[in-house]
Amino acid sequence: MNFSADLSGVKTLNNTLLSVENLFIEFKTYLGTVHAVNGAYLTVSTGECVGLVGETGCGKSTLGFSVVRLLDEAARVVDGKIIFKNEPILEKSSDEIRNIRKKEISFIFQDPTAALNPVYTIGDQIVEALLLSRELTKNEAIEEASGILTSLGIPNPKKVMQQYPHELSGGMRQRVMIAIALSKRPSLLIADEPTSNLDVTIQAQILDLLSDLRKNTNMSILLITHDMGVVAQVCDKVAVMYAGQVIEFGTVRDIFKDPLHPYTKGLLKVANLVKEKVRLEPISGTIPDLKNLPKGCLFSSRCPKHDTTCPEERPTMIEVKKGHFVACRKPNTTNSSER
Repeated sequence: MNFSADLSGVKTLNNTLLSVENLFIEFKTYLGTVHAVNGAYLTVSTGECVGLVGETGCGKSTLGFSVVRLLDEAARVVDGKIIFKNEPILEKSSDEIRNIRKKEISFIFQDPTAALNPVYTIGDQIVEALLLSRELTKNEAIEEASGILTSLGIPNPKKVMQQYPHELSGGMRQRVMIAIALSKRPSLLIADEPTSNLDVTIQAQILDLLSDLRKNTNMSILLITHDMGVVAQVCDKVAVMYAGQVIEFGTVRDIFKDPLHPYTKGLLKVANLVKEKVRLEPISGTIPDLKNLPKGCLFSSRCPKHDTTCPEERPTMIEVKKGHFVACRKPNTTNSSER
């Protein structure tokens, strides 16, 4: 790899590049108000990969879009903060956030076919990204684009640059999306299910590629996924999301070895990462209606440990041990401190 990220301008507090604090987001629809994000908390440090994991529809992508202010017009941030490089993202003007998207934060969308423009060649799209984010001549941008594709393991990059998205395989299109995202040498890469539509072999190649890029550039990654196996493979920390709320946050080792929230424990059992020949244990019950949320714990109706107080009071994040947070009334909270 020949990428290098210029992080000299990063101003961080305790090495924290991004922090999301008590975020609430809702959508107005003709069927009512959908409470998509209901108390999200996570941090991403410089050079760190954080996995945001949860079931489909739990609010992961909405949280990711909120960081770069790409939410649907029907969405509204009700409360909370998003801090990037010690600056409040939600208070930035449209021009300021557009400049951040150009130079600081890249987003890899889940479906490269939908994200790439079908009427422009691959080369045109990468060159455009380079010209918008960096001071290059067009010829310099063309050479840089070819070099990026080569570094991503794409053979014959000059030919690929002349092709259109529909002429490439799914894995190649995803690599092109990564090339566009990396062309600006971002401090933070947000990858929304970057391997969900790929076969196992290509998936492994993309994950290895992201890991190598992070090591070589000190770039931070927020990886949005529903796959606990992917998190175990590439992430340093993990935020577990349920019904729009981050209910547990900690290192991958802490979450996988000592999960504190009943939902996290159930998620790991369903994932069955050790591939043992045992009967899978589904989580009983259903996710609460996001248009009519209970006032107490969002998981209480499905929780084997719930008591009469759980449906009445929404738990806040507590730090059970250093760096390991959980939103639950009944974890091992010895020496914990409320966040």
